[in-house]
Amino acid sequence: MVKHPHVLMKRLIVKIQPRPKELQKAMFHSISIKKRLNKSFDLKKFIKIGSHSRATAIRSFSDVDFMPVLARNEAKWTGKTVKSSSVLNRIRDELSERFPVTKAPCVRIDDRKDEADK
Repeated sequence: MVKHPHVLMKRLIVKIQPRPKELQKAMFHSISIKKRLNKSFDLKKFIKIGSHSRATAIRSFSDVDFMPVLARNEAKWTGKTVKSSSVLNRIRDELSERFPVTKAPCVRIDDRKDEADK
């Protein structure tokens, strides 16, 4: 008997959704990341982005993505605005110190030149 594509798609979705334990582990990890950033930076917001925020994460595959929003003073050094890559490097270094055996933190820095970097 041939199953309707709608039924097959529902089954697939159930099979690939993260398990409750996986979601709980991600939540606890996000709390420890936020605590570390709060300790080291003037953190204004900590926003979950990506597949977990949209409930489209895939079991055993999707990581959890966050966007920390820092106070403006975190982008200043001796009264001058620093490059965004400098701020991102500081974030990466802080997280690497706290989580030395994690494959991440993956702080991606692109080569675009933003107005704030000039």
